[in-house]
Amino acid sequence: MEETRSRWRIFGKALRFLFWAGLALLIVVQLWKPAHLDAVRADVVRRFQEQRKSRVIVLVHGEDAISLFGVPFGSFINMEDSESILPAIRLTPSDQPIDFILHTPGGLVLAAEQIAHALAEHKGKVTVFVPHYAMSGGTLIALTADEIVMDPNAVLVRWIHRSATCLRLPLSNCLNRNRELRSAMRCWC
Repeated sequence: MEETRSRWRIFGKALRFLFWAGLALLIVVQLWKPAHLDAVRADVVRRFQEQRKSRVIVLVHGEDAISLFGVPFGSFINMEDSESILPAIRLTPSDQPIDFILHTPGGLVLAAEQIAHALAEHKGKVTVFVPHYAMSGGTLIALTADEIVMDPNAVLVRWIHRSATCLRLPLSNCLNRNRELRSAMRCWC
């Protein structure tokens, strides 16, 4: 009888150890994975920037942006994006091209307007790359570019709301740079 209890105690301790070790491993992976992914992305951006001799700015929103114990949560354009992208655009010399990699479901209109306005004001060539999709505010940002490069299966989705951008930004100038795309999308502005 005593021997059976002793075995169950040992088994219980082993299970507790495995539980805590598994939990610690899960936490370590959750902390390491985003840092590793960021490092890989930074290396790819650096090589792309060197190859094209341009300033590369990335605005990517996906389910890997935030996760809690492996459960992904999506993200969208917000003021933090605007606050980090605007200085990058402003600090780019006026004669240096900007390559903007854009993958987003959209988001806060004000932030998208600010980014679009800054890109439109940049004197150098602006190329927007859309690998998968740019919806709503992402479309607004894409339309300010001199050139849009898209994967054959990528999509731009026009924004449904009539934002103040149509009224106060020199967006007509931006859209004229992409006249064919504007008419294809039947944009309201």
